[in-house]
Amino acid sequence: MIVLIYVDDMLVFGTDDGALAAFKLEAENTYEVNNFDEINYFLGLELQWSAAGDEVRVCQNKYASIILERFGMSKCRSCSTPMEENYRNQLYAVRDLCEFKPRPALGALLYLFVLTRPDLSTAVRLLAQEKEGPTAAVERGVEHVFRYRNGTCDHGLVFKGNNSGRHEELVVYCDATFAVERERKSSSGYAIYYNGNLVDWGSKKQSMVTLSSTEAEYIAMTTGVQECIGLMMVLKDIGVVIDEIVVMEDNQGAQHLVESKGVTQRSRHIDTKYHSLKEKVRDGLVYVRYCPTSEMVADHFTKPLGKTKFEYFRGELGVRRVGVLGDHQQATN
Repeated sequence: MIVLIYVDDMLVFGTDDGALAAFKLEAENTYEVNNFDEINYFLGLELQWSAAGDEVRVCQNKYASIILERFGMSKCRSCSTPMEENYRNQLYAVRDLCEFKPRPALGALLYLFVLTRPDLSTAVRLLAQEKEGPTAAVERGVEHVFRYRNGTCDHGLVFKGNNSGRHEELVVYCDATFAVERERKSSSGYAIYYNGNLVDWGSKKQSMVTLSSTEAEYIAMTTGVQECIGLMMVLKDIGVVIDEIVVMEDNQGAQHLVESKGVTQRSRHIDTKYHSLKEKVRDGLVYVRYCPTSEMVADHFTKPLGKTKFEYFRGELGVRRVGVLGDHQQATN
């Protein structure tokens, strides 16, 4: 049995009905519990369970509707992507500072993309990087994200149980786009799947300037593997053992760099912390496999994409129409 507690909200999972019933009785006898029924709403997350209990759809439609109303965007015209493909150039152009204060809107959008909407990640991250000196381009960009969200109000993530008896596995897709950020830094993206379900993702600006796309990809792989190791520790705490991490990479030069022995003349200037990846490959914890660029879903997290490519990778991430729940009740308090 797993008990998740956040302040005064509690979520309980288990496969033993007797143990769950005993826990419920003890909790109700000890605390004032408002509702201890099947979960359908928790901390802004809306959950829809399949009849067999082997699939759950998760979205934040109610929360999204609230923030659209809050920022006056509930009746805005929708659009097909959260950011135009080349909009980064407008963000980095001459800074025509304006009075717009992006922090409240970006904070509200942040809660969406970190939980159920990975398709918002790159757009929100790029806009958040400009929050200290907001311009008209930042204001238009934030409005564009809201327009996209308004047009995808019934989208969320779908998680399916592992009923096939297959080996428990973590697979991480890692990608980088070279020298596209300010100061000519590169961007990293990763998408982590547990038994075929997207469970973690990230869009980040790299902390150092790299000298080639191979180096940028090497750093992106290290970041993705570090996140996987953190997930492995969480899974271990709940009794799930992961023996290996599979890294999907579309840059064969970076793959060769990871799998080569020692530190070469071409890679010795890279920060030591990134070379820890070599050790994990040598120890058999990490395996790197080639992934064609056309299938590299982590590309979604390195830069804004055009409509066709964006929608394809959005589907590969598991973001799809999940419907809208009716009445929302707080599951447990």
